[in-house]
Amino acid sequence: MGQAHYNYNKIASSSEISHISSVPACEHKESPMKILLVPDSYLPSLGGLELNTHELAKALSKKGHDVVVLTSNFGLWRLAHHEKIDGIDIFRLPFYLFRGSLKSLLAFLICFPIALLGTCALIRKFDPDIINVHYTGVIALYILLADFFKSKPLVVTLHGNEIINIPDVPQMDNKVYARTKLLQRIIRSLLNRADHITAVSEFLLKAANDSNNLVGSKSTRIFMGGFRPKHVSSSSTSIFSPFILAVGRLTKQKGFDLLIDAFKPLSEIHKEVSLIIIGDGAEREHLTEKIKQHNLVDRIILKGSLRRDEILPYYEGCLFVVFSSRWEGLPTVIWEAFSFGKPVVAPAVCGIPEVVLDNINGLLTEKENIQQLSDAMEKLLTNESLGKRLGTAAKNFMDEIGDYEKCADRYLEVYRKVLND
Repeated sequence: MGQAHYNYNKIASSSEISHISSVPACEHKESPMKILLVPDSYLPSLGGLELNTHELAKALSKKGHDVVVLTSNFGLWRLAHHEKIDGIDIFRLPFYLFRGSLKSLLAFLICFPIALLGTCALIRKFDPDIINVHYTGVIALYILLADFFKSKPLVVTLHGNEIINIPDVPQMDNKVYARTKLLQRIIRSLLNRADHITAVSEFLLKAANDSNNLVGSKSTRIFMGGFRPKHVSSSSTSIFSPFILAVGRLTKQKGFDLLIDAFKPLSEIHKEVSLIIIGDGAEREHLTEKIKQHNLVDRIILKGSLRRDEILPYYEGCLFVVFSSRWEGLPTVIWEAFSFGKPVVAPAVCGIPEVVLDNINGLLTEKENIQQLSDAMEKLLTNESLGKRLGTAAKNFMDEIGDYEKCADRYLEVYRKVLND
């Protein structure tokens, strides 16, 4: 493991950000803004949070705003403390929270001063008009503490799993992401401190509001997702055609074990159809064993983790996209499937029914209902006209919602409202 070297005093004087701090903070609502985006995780990690925040940063920058990203580097020590990705300045600090063990305490004592002083130095030097935290994880503590030293207008964006850190949210009854009481208090404090809260679904806003009215009237739903894909060649996927596509981390949350069970009876009827699962994670060994038990080694392909540009041909070439998640915020994969005009089969959990409309642009099933999941896939495999109708509606829905530039416009409306209040 490489060793990270941070000099938080250097941050305040370095030429790395001198060019992004020379413009005064905006004084008029139509002036270019200086925006600090603070996601819990960022590229090169690949997931909905990372992709959505990066696309938002690019869209805001394209509109003439000065955008800087501050994110975590803990666990990724070999990543550069500062770099540019697609013209966006990215700063990484070792954000960490004590987890109870001696080893964790030592890590916290090392990381805490570096991350806090680095955060304060960056905020002081960049002097953003607004700070937008995406996903209220460990970074929340550092933003709250930095706020004592230099308070800035704050927008918090909820993406999904973080909301179950708050007690008494019955809609998400799992314990997989349950955190310490300390982190629950931190998240609650950040939401109370926020000048405005956005979320990728109404479900998340309601969940936060149900927990002691954490959101109230200072909230807005902003769908995040929906790039405009250029034509990509699906020739690289032709060896698998025809195939059903699933994309996501191999975790219990994503329910790929359920999907494998649901595909088993279909494999006996539709012997020409394969199932491709793109992603990697802790459940890979378990899923591999399940595939072997079902004698589906040649029919279910675990492709592992792929770059985004490598994934796109699979959207282009698949019959449809399927989800089997036990819970979700609002997966980016849905928007990507819609962008390619592909219908989606998904469980009616959390925010998914807000965009996957049953028998309109996709098919909905009950949570963890293997039979319904299998039946829905069977419908699309045996009814080509249904698949085309749903796919066309999915593409039209995507066109109505808009792309990341329209998403950026909605965020700018929120930022201006906060700055003008």
